[in-house]
Amino acid sequence: MGISKQEVIKAIDKRMPMDAKAIHLLNSIIKDIEMLPEESAIKIDLDNGTKLVAETGFVDYNEIYVFIEDKDGLAKQDLAIVGQEFVYGEDDKVINKDGQFSVKVYEDETNENWTEDFHILEYREEDEDA
Repeated sequence: MGISKQEVIKAIDKRMPMDAKAIHLLNSIIKDIEMLPEESAIKIDLDNGTKLVAETGFVDYNEIYVFIEDKDGLAKQDLAIVGQEFVYGEDDKVINKDGQFSVKVYEDETNENWTEDFHILEYREEDEDA
């Protein structure tokens, strides 16, 4: 009995947190094995030939990775990870937290790890009848 593709991705991410460059590379590999939609990125051309990219994360993670892509289409610099907060449950299952989000920012351009982590609650209007 083999291990599923999702189990491999979750195991890799849990044991070795990845930056946007690694996520981008792994997403490219996953696309090749038809695990993600054909196009999972928004790309904006910048003046210097690079692109600002927002790319979806793994299947069970409600996240996007924001980074700069160089002229050759390779991830050049991580900017942020924006997504729904999550925890790992039993059997390493991803459990997303309703109404809770995080923004992880790569403030230091020379560091491969994010340097700031902001936690944001979803805005909810108060019930007028309350």
